[in-house]
This record gives sequence, C-alpha cells and structure tokens, in this order.
Amino acid sequence: AGGVPALTSIALVPRFKVFSKRKMDEFKGCFESFFENMQPEAEGMLYYGFTVDEVNLAVVCREAFKDADGVLAHLQNVDGPLKAAMQIGTLERLEVHGPAEELDRLREELQPLGCRFFVTDPGSLMHCVREPAALGPGTADRCVTIVPRFAVPGGRMEEFKALFSEFCSSMSPEEEGALFFGFAVDEENGVVLCREAYRDADGVLAHLANVDSPLKQALEIAPLDSLEAHGPPGELKKLRAALEPLGCAFFEADAGCTTWLKNADLEDLDVGDLLMASGNRMVEQLQTRVDKDSRARQIVEARFAGIQEKAKDFVVRELNDTAAAVIRAIDSEESKIILEFNEAVDASFPPATVLLAGVLSPAILSATFTFHMVQLLLLFLPIFVFTLWAVLEDFGATCDIPTMRAWVWATFALSTMQVLGRGLSMC
Repeated sequence: AGGVPALTSIALVPRFKVFSKRKMDEFKGCFESFFENMQPEAEGMLYYGFTVDEVNLAVVCREAFKDADGVLAHLQNVDGPLKAAMQIGTLERLEVHGPAEELDRLREELQPLGCRFFVTDPGSLMHCVREPAALGPGTADRCVTIVPRFAVPGGRMEEFKALFSEFCSSMSPEEEGALFFGFAVDEENGVVLCREAYRDADGVLAHLANVDSPLKQALEIAPLDSLEAHGPPGELKKLRAALEPLGCAFFEADAGCTTWLKNADLEDLDVGDLLMASGNRMVEQLQTRVDKDSRARQIVEARFAGIQEKAKDFVVRELNDTAAAVIRAIDSEESKIILEFNEAVDASFPPATVLLAGVLSPAILSATFTFHMVQLLLLFLPIFVFTLWAVLEDFGATCDIPTMRAWVWATFALSTMQVLGRGLSMC
C-alpha cells in the first residue's frame, strides 16, 4: 500500500456539558443542523460526527480538517447551530491538535474561547487510511478512538517525549487495524494526549497488549489524567472490562458520524494499471515462444484493452439491478401497507346497529326537545302560574276543606321544580 504518510490534519475537539438529562434529547436534535450547514468539500473535512456520554451529560464532536483554513471556514458555516446548542449546554472544553504552524493561524480566533493548543509530534502517522484526493459524499464512520491524557510533571516532558518512538515501534498497525496514531503535546499546561483510532474494539485491545511495556514506562513518569473511548455502542461494550478499571469515560457515536478518509489499500490501488501490468507480464513470458505481431499477442492486448469498459458496464448493470430490486421492495411494502389498512378498516368499522343509532340520534334529540317544550308550556307552566295565584290570593284566609292548603303548597313547590328543571335542561 505504499509508504505511511505523516498525520498532519487539524483535529478540533469541542466538548459540551448539557444542562440536564431531560435536555439531552434536545441537544441531540441539534446534530442534524450542524450537518446541514457544513460544507465538507470547501472545508477540507476528513471526518465529522458527535459522540455522547449520557452518564456525565457530555457531548464531544470528533472532527478533523486538512488545514487551518478548513477549521475557520467550518466555524463560520456552523455559527448558527453552535449558538443554538449553547442555549442547551455550555462549552466545557475546547482543544485543537495539529502542526505548530497551522495552530498559530488559529490562535487569534480560538484563544478568546479558552482553547488549548496541542502540537502534534512529527512522528504521528496514518496507517490504514489516507487523506482523499477529492471529497465525495463520505461513508459511515464506525471506528473506535481512544484518548489517553497524561499529566507530565514539570521538568520531565523531554523524558516523556523520548518514549513516543517506543510506542510506534511496539505497534503492529495491520494486526491492530490502526487508522492513525500519534501524540500531541500542550507544553504550557504539561499535558500529553494520544490521537489514535482503530477499525474496531479488537484492534484497540490488540494495541494495548502490544504497547504494554512503553505504557508502563510512561506511567512511571506521568499519571493517566483521563481516558476516553469513542465509538459505536457495540464496540464500546467490548472495551468496558479492560478500560473501566482505568476510569474510562465512554462516548457512544451518533449514527450520523461520517468519514472521508480512504482505505489505504484501495486509495493506492489503480485497478486499470494493475490489469495492464498483469497482461504485459503475461506477454513478456510468452514472448520467447510467439512473435510480437502474432495472433496470440493481439488477442491478449485486445482483451486487456477492453477490460476497463467491461468493468464499467458490469458496475452500471449491477447498479441498475440494485435499483430495480429496491423499487420492487418499495412496491411490495406499499402493497403490504394497503392490505394492512384494509384489514384494519374491516376490524374497526362499527356494526350496522351502531351506525343506525348514530344516524337517528339527531332526530331523536330534536323530538325529545320538542316534547319537553310542549310539557313545559302546556302543563307545568300553567300549573305553576295558577298555584302561585292561589297561594297569593288565599294567603292568610281560613279554608274549611282539610289539607287543601297543604295540597296547594305542595303542588306549587313541585310545579316550581318542574319549570326550573325543564327550563334549565333546554338552555
């Protein structure tokens, strides 16, 4: 896959503290607006995405750019989403890692935000990935990154730096699936961290086994100040047994994490050149037996000359077949949805008796209202008026008929309640 290039990218590492647990989902809702506003090609973006530590209400953005200009362009593009996020949480920490000359171009913009600057060691390397020659749409970033930080005592920084080469020589990048590895140093605050990423958790565990000796030497000089692991939940689960005793904080990667870094083997491989070289070697081997202008050589050259076009036709055909399969699957899902809808209607549609009752209810209510109005006007209201007149007219007079006075008062009371009850019910 060719030589191993130096890791010269600029990593911007903002860490947010969300105000409360119930605000976490609201903060996660801001992720999409960051992706919508950024411009990967103009910013020279290499990877980008958020990781979340639900336990400590912390959110980190894993992002890297080709140079300082990309960082500045990105900050301008996401200014709106960043301000919205700052209404839900605070910027707990901001760091930038990269070559010294690139960091100097960022100090004016980032120092007012309390940013800490880490200069990457010249020995930092990219292993299984390369920076892309041109940016495409990117792919899902499912890698695992670990970030150990060492608090180096005063006067021992050079002694600690001397171990960097031992770490690199102890590694087995292909076995570990190491994407990149290197140290970054904050001389001002006496802190050293390691920028490292692996294809999966198994690679992390293999790496820890390989660098056990230099790691023990490093810990004799400087204690482990903090340790973080960022990656998909399934991969982090594999690391908990090994890293939890070290006080590691685990950050689960959001599904939107994207990388533009290319696999080193694929990036360095030119399929057309490989095929033509293979053909040329075949012809050279046969040259002792056949004449240069012979029919055999013409056949070989013709076959290999057209192989790239055939490869293109094959890819296009596969894409068309895939698209057709997707369309058929969508049509199938739509048919299933319609069928389920019809079944749901059949199961939920009310019986005829219920429908009939619903249709007749307005007429029944109207007839009941009319009946009550007739009763009020022709029966209860006249009784109320006449009994009221009798009570007022005979008040204080002596009646020779036993119980007559009680009957009049009782009738008056009942008619009063009927009139009030019927009248209020119709209001």
